[in-house]
Amino acid sequence: MRSIITVVTPATNERLTTVARIQSDLGITGNDAEIGTAIDEASSRIEAELGYHLALESVIETFRPSHGNYYNGSSSILLERTPVVEITAISSDTNGALVDGEWVVDPVNGLVLWIDGAGMATPWRFYTAMTVTYSGGWVMPGDPGRTLPPALEAAAVAYCRSLLSSRDRDPMLRSVEIPGVITRDYYSGNRAGGESSLLPPDVATMLNPFKRVRV
Repeated sequence: MRSIITVVTPATNERLTTVARIQSDLGITGNDAEIGTAIDEASSRIEAELGYHLALESVIETFRPSHGNYYNGSSSILLERTPVVEITAISSDTNGALVDGEWVVDPVNGLVLWIDGAGMATPWRFYTAMTVTYSGGWVMPGDPGRTLPPALEAAAVAYCRSLLSSRDRDPMLRSVEIPGVITRDYYSGNRAGGESSLLPPDVATMLNPFKRVRV
């Protein structure tokens, strides 16, 4: 089964930290534009590294069978935008609109179960499409009701610090030796297990708890 996301209410703020936080962390004032650019770059690269959208948005996710014109499979579906804040509607061309109470959701993982009259999980069934209207993601720092985990913001702050301190040097340069006359040691971008990352190693490590493992 595959799905397509249609954004209904886009996020107005996708920055994983604030200018004020970076200024405080670095003990500086001013440079708002440069810091803002670093935050935008760090936020974009971190999101690309994790592979999913982070900021809270309202969306419609449309599920379609991978093969043929009928789906009768798993008793659970996985929503793309997590954490799930609220599901407002689930509808399919087989069963019409479900009513509240006919589904349960794990907001952290985005797993949704269809519950039958006996209170048991039952396989999702539809012909060509099923839609889920919901809101998912985190409220960013600086916005009222912020929900982004502090550890994710800390990764963004660390990356911004790296970006701002490396404007005039290679950010992947690990060390420089003089004796013979100069040896440069660079981060390879490779991590345990053969994975690669363009992020600084400390930032990549900080993101590991937020990586998704989906089959």
